[in-house]
Amino acid sequence: TKYLDINATPNPSSTDILLEIPQEFMDGKLEVFDVAGQKKFSQKVSAINVNLNTRELGKGVFIVRVSSDPAYGSFYTTKRIVFN
Repeated sequence: TKYLDINATPNPSSTDILLEIPQEFMDGKLEVFDVAGQKKFSQKVSAINVNLNTRELGKGVFIVRVSSDPAYGSFYTTKRIVFN
C-alpha cells in the first residue's frame, strides 16, 4: 500500500500555507476542519497545489482532509496545519 501524504509549507504560518496534494486525489474533495470538528472550508481538488490563508480560516489549528474521488476507490489522508 502506498502512503499518500499532503505537503504543507510553511507550517506553521502567519499568512499562507501551500498544500501540495498527490495526483491520486485529483477530482476528490479537500476539507478543512477546526479542532472542534467544524467544517471551515471545502472544495473539489482540481489542482495539485492549493493555497490556504488566514483571511479564509483565521488563526488556529486546523485539520486538512483530502479524500479520493469515489470512482477511483475510497481513500483519504489528513494533515494538521497551524495559522499563528
